[in-house]
Amino acid sequence: MVDETKDISKQEQLFIVVRYLHKQSLHEVFLDFTAAEGLDADSLLNKILETLAKCGIDHNACIGQCYDGATVMSGHISGIQERFRRKVPQAVYVHCYAHRLNLVLVDCVHNIQAAAEFFVAIQILYKFFSMSVVHEEFIKVQKELNPHKAAHRVEATDTRWTFQHAACLAVKRTLPAIVTTLKRLMEGDNAHTATEAKGLCILLDQQFVTILMAMEKVLLMTKQLSNHLQSHDLQLASAEDLMQSVMSGLTEMRTEAAWKELEEAAEELCKVVGIRTETERPGRQRSAPRHLDEFIITSSTGQRDGAIPDARRRTFYAIIDRMLNELSRRFSSDACNVLMGAAALNPKHITFLNKNALSGMAANYGVAEGDLAVKVHQLTRLIARKGDNGLEVSTPLELAAMLEPYKDAFIDLYKIVCIAVTLPVTSAAYERSFSCLKLLKTYLRNSSGNNCTSNLAVISINSRRAKQLNIDAIIDTFAANHQNRRIVLK
Repeated sequence: MVDETKDISKQEQLFIVVRYLHKQSLHEVFLDFTAAEGLDADSLLNKILETLAKCGIDHNACIGQCYDGATVMSGHISGIQERFRRKVPQAVYVHCYAHRLNLVLVDCVHNIQAAAEFFVAIQILYKFFSMSVVHEEFIKVQKELNPHKAAHRVEATDTRWTFQHAACLAVKRTLPAIVTTLKRLMEGDNAHTATEAKGLCILLDQQFVTILMAMEKVLLMTKQLSNHLQSHDLQLASAEDLMQSVMSGLTEMRTEAAWKELEEAAEELCKVVGIRTETERPGRQRSAPRHLDEFIITSSTGQRDGAIPDARRRTFYAIIDRMLNELSRRFSSDACNVLMGAAALNPKHITFLNKNALSGMAANYGVAEGDLAVKVHQLTRLIARKGDNGLEVSTPLELAAMLEPYKDAFIDLYKIVCIAVTLPVTSAAYERSFSCLKLLKTYLRNSSGNNCTSNLAVISINSRRAKQLNIDAIIDTFAANHQNRRIVLK
């Protein structure tokens, strides 16, 4: 797993993490970060191979590679993943699931006009309430409305769209205080602030509140998925199951009952904060056409009483439909035979131990299809016998643990089970290393060199393993290898 970021001196640093299975436990280990001399595919690939060789890792043993969607990394013609596969044909490329989820949300928001306008309004609110005078009044109003609750602030973030749930939740919680603060500022002496407050009051209408309730509910599901995708021991099959559960949840939201519940909650919130709703506005009085005065009217005459409201069709349903389409397109297992095989090794999946689903993955890693069919049949009987004895297998990792005593008999099948467990899902591991780089490589340490900072990063990131080291043994080894340890002062 590889990615790059800039350090404090604006130099590109390449982060390299390996994922492996050892004693039936998954491990993700940070190897090194090194300065990228060039950002082209050849230069980056050479750095990756050099780092693996320096750490004593044979790149020919690699079974997979995980990057983000940048063209230089994921390009299918001349990207790093394609160049690496020319050297190691079995190293299948997995596009980071967390990045794909982020792309789904970005595409959804940018292509639905109402959603795009809503998040622009959120950004405007955030900038306005970040001003010191407005922020002080906002905190004061919150304490007046809820003296026993801690004050919140309007939040906004551009890093990941899954984190936009925090912004929606903050606005939802503080909407009464937001509206009260704006009304007070409208009556203030500062003309500039009062004018901006009037404009924001116009933005905070019933449509804004309805979209706020809808986006908070939708983003909550994606936030939970994003949190699961950042787990270091997450497996590819489990990620597929999580994705399917989110899609099922979104499908259940696309019902008239869910819309009515959302609409009622939005109207209730509007009444609490004093926002006028459509039901409170005087409607247009409809009358029958004059040429029908002498007739008894038993049906509608052009009214669309049963039609789906625009807010539901153009906003709520449009957002859910767009997300479902993008999730289906970007997370389809049909895109790769190896991913289909990994899903077929998940005991909870509908294709569990399906020979057709496993054949593509077996061929990619050099397993004969004839031997696979026989071993799958034997494994099915073994699992059934273990189940009769009370041993249930529910995850690929548990399947690998069950096969471990019989790995000589199921050598090929055990191999692809271990591969399915080890294949990377997301790039969260090296992104966590980015934070360590910011803490270590400060202005004071910037001149110490990349090697020193990289070694400090290895110790810091692998702190649990570092605490288990025998310091006395390290000192003795150092003393034996370096006889003259005196510092010569001139």
